[in-house]
Amino acid sequence: MEKQTLTSFSEQQRIDAMKKYKIIEPYLNKQKTIKEIAIKNKVPTRTLYRWVQKYEHDGLVGLIRKIRTDFEQIRVSEEVRQKIEELVLRHKKISTKTLSRKIVSYCKENKLPIIMLMILEKMQQMKY
Repeated sequence: MEKQTLTSFSEQQRIDAMKKYKIIEPYLNKQKTIKEIAIKNKVPTRTLYRWVQKYEHDGLVGLIRKIRTDFEQIRVSEEVRQKIEELVLRHKKISTKTLSRKIVSYCKENKLPIIMLMILEKMQQMKY
């Protein structure tokens, strides 16, 4: 896989990466400890160590927040999708909260994974 250059990212992504760099720069220059930086910037030490590791491996590009490739791709089993449709069609004025409760209950009874975001997204798509 080809390494990306800074120019392949948006201006905002580059600005955000630079902010991270400015935070860890005193550690990289051996001026402050990670703990001191964590306290001053209110960033967990684990996060700072991760940023340092990414910077040392990939430079500023390593500090750019990657966009998930599966962002907004919600996987719903056909069984759950059909149950949502059934409830929406049977109860035209069912509230989102009630529908969500019924779907969660159905998933538990049938030992299916419960993903609240998935349920809400599918309900909105079907209602409108």
